[in-house]
Amino acid sequence: MGKSIKKNRKQSHNMEWLNFLAFGLIILIIVGGGVWLIYQSINPSSPATQYQLPSIKENWEVFESQALAWKNDSYLFGIEYEISKEPLLTAKYESPSDLDTEFIITKNQNEQPVGKPLDLGFEAKFSKPIGLQDFSIDTQQALEIMLKDQTASNCMVSDNVLKQLSLEADMTGYPVWALSLANCPERGRVKTIYLNAQTGIVFDPTVE
Repeated sequence: MGKSIKKNRKQSHNMEWLNFLAFGLIILIIVGGGVWLIYQSINPSSPATQYQLPSIKENWEVFESQALAWKNDSYLFGIEYEISKEPLLTAKYESPSDLDTEFIITKNQNEQPVGKPLDLGFEAKFSKPIGLQDFSIDTQQALEIMLKDQTASNCMVSDNVLKQLSLEADMTGYPVWALSLANCPERGRVKTIYLNAQTGIVFDPTVE
């Protein structure tokens, strides 16, 4: 009889200990979840981090050497990024001595740049050159600044939105980043954000 009572007490003690551990584990999970939610609200992950776009500045010398090997008076006049799971960078060069042709360099994130001439079939208009000293805001930083716009940020996570980032020389004197989002905020609409590549200021080109 005494042994039975001791055994029941031991089993009861063990159950209380297991219940205590289970309760502690639940509290730990709840507290941990709360801390994570607070951290996420303070430091939300940006959609820009989903896309690691090849840097212009890091690839500048490689691009220039290929373009100058094509024509020694060539210069960069435009950059385009097709933003997807495997972003593609296209650097566009032209030569004052051969405006019928453009030199196109393409690059994925983990591949070497590939350049080749493209016959336009017509004489292109002279485009303003873009020099390395003309812009301080590189690719990834430009995207992060533009995605502070909530509508653009929401559209970036949609597979139905076509996303393109470009850099072109504005005739007023500085290069401009442009983020174009087709089917944003709804199908048939296009949202475009412009960023001064020298100052990092977002602006509306229609407002003087």
